[in-house]
Amino acid sequence: MVKIYYMPHSHELVNVERIADTALPPDALKSPQVVREFITKAFHSHHPKQAPEDRAHLATMGNAMKAATANVAAPPDTSRDLRPDRGMDERRPADGPPG
Repeated sequence: MVKIYYMPHSHELVNVERIADTALPPDALKSPQVVREFITKAFHSHHPKQAPEDRAHLATMGNAMKAATANVAAPPDTSRDLRPDRGMDERRPADGPPG
């Protein structure tokens, strides 16, 4: 999240300051239902003070998801199946119908 400072009459941008993310409940990323509730609150809230808070929670959740997946490494070559992929045409005899 950022805090924006601007001149009220000219609307000239003076400063942009990054502030700490909001606190999330401990079970926020454990369940798709909780994520859905955050999204619903963020986009369907009409309360002038609650809507920005809900969107801030959603941004915090996005940052947490990015951080969780940023250091995920590809599996080593030894754990992958190195056999060539065989298409459907190679699985059935060339001279007749499947059977």
